[in-house]
Amino acid sequence: QTMTFNAFIDKWNQPDGAKEVLYLKDWHFALQHPDANGYELPVLFSEDWLLTYSETLPEAIQDDHRFCYMGPKGSWTPFHRDVYRSFSWSTNVC
Repeated sequence: QTMTFNAFIDKWNQPDGAKEVLYLKDWHFALQHPDANGYELPVLFSEDWLLTYSETLPEAIQDDHRFCYMGPKGSWTPFHRDVYRSFSWSTNVC
């Protein structure tokens, strides 16, 4: 199911929203809000070869691989491979 972020938040905040476990997946927050400073990367994780490579491609085929995921208790991401079999670092905020 695809919906806007605002619709996702509205549905999540509904009292009966717990009946349907919503999960926000692959949201390009950093790309859509470049001035938001949503997070700061620790130096250890600052090298992003996938983003650096993508920026060398023609603009029409560039992609951003910095995704945000958000879900309530009981939501999860199924077993998968990261894009191009890269490795990602994730943080859970409870």
